[in-house]
Amino acid sequence: MSLQAYPNPSSGSLTVSFTLRDPSPVELTVHDLSGKVIHTQSWKSKAPGLHIESLLLNGARGMYLLKIKTNEGQRVQKIVLRD
Repeated sequence: MSLQAYPNPSSGSLTVSFTLRDPSPVELTVHDLSGKVIHTQSWKSKAPGLHIESLLLNGARGMYLLKIKTNEGQRVQKIVLRD
């Protein structure tokens, strides 16, 4: 499984791309460094292959963690929101 988020840093509009090897439920979460969830999005099942999703985040500027969880495991990427 791969995970990319761009542009990074972002003003709040973020594109997330990920690739799955097998069909899987998917959960994307964005949380601040204290653990507070500011965004969550999930799908019951995604097919294998490349997926591109758009996120609109309304958090304050600063560093956040983007986490994806699937049957293949999880990945985490740091993202920065700016004005």
